[in-house]
Amino acid sequence: MPQLKITFSPKFKRNYKKMTSQEQGMIKATIEKMVLNPFESGLKTKKYNSRPGTFESRVNIKIRILWRFTDKNEIILDEVGYHDIL
Repeated sequence: MPQLKITFSPKFKRNYKKMTSQEQGMIKATIEKMVLNPFESGLKTKKYNSRPGTFESRVNIKIRILWRFTDKNEIILDEVGYHDIL
């Protein structure tokens, strides 16, 4: 799989800024993995049923990233947040 282009939604950027610096570091590490393979087993990526075409990937036990493909080589990161909120 070729490396993916990542685009950040305004909502993702807003929520990311609210995270602690440690959480931001974990999110960055997760995004680096997603660029190479968004379905890598450690990300536990699955379909997000309440939004067609959207996927959920795990940053850690508490934090999730919601994203979608725009084409075969680009994904938009829609939201990042705590699992109980998303």
